Amino acid sequence: MDHLLEFSRSGAQSAAAALEALALPFLVFLALGLAVKRGALLSDMRRAFPQSLLKLQILVFNVVFVVPVIVLLSQWLHDLAAVWHLLLIGPASWVGWPPLAVVAVAILAGDFAGYWRHRFEHTPLLWPAHAVHHSDDEMTWLTLERFHPVNRITTFVLDNPALLLLGLPAYAIIANNLVRHYYGYLIHADLP
Repeated sequence: MDHLLEFSRSGAQSAAAALEALALPFLVFLALGLAVKRGALLSDMRRAFPQSLLKLQILVFNVVFVVPVIVLLSQWLHDLAAVWHLLLIGPASWVGWPPLAVVAVAILAGDFAGYWRHRFEHTPLLWPAHAVHHSDDEMTWLTLERFHPVNRITTFVLDNPALLLLGLPAYAIIANNLVRHYYGYLIHADLP
């Protein structure tokens, strides 16, 4: 019973942190929306509100139940690559590089992997889970959070091994994930 209580407490804390993390992007997209759409923004927000609530519910579910699975998969993939010597480039190879160059390589490799993963999601095998993302009636920056749990896991499992195989340092992988995540918000935003 204590484990269930701790899981509930931990899940609630993770969900609260995830929702708090949306405050800055919300303010940025509100400012962009006001600058670009002016008065039309309010009616657009009102129309998108029910879908936005659903997206936030999906986000909370994924944070509480899917992210722990992704963390375990991350450790497992890292260990697997190390034990089986699957690295194409050793981590020591990146030591002499300027950190911004390493981050740029990570972003380019991550974007390449993400492009092909997204193409794969439109095949019969992954489309049933990915269709949840494309079923949004009111596309907003929060559409990035509208992912089926299976789609969240396959996104991680298909995107990150490319970065792990390149032996990229953790800071570059984290930077790639942050840049691509916030860029994802931008490209899903309902802005001209």
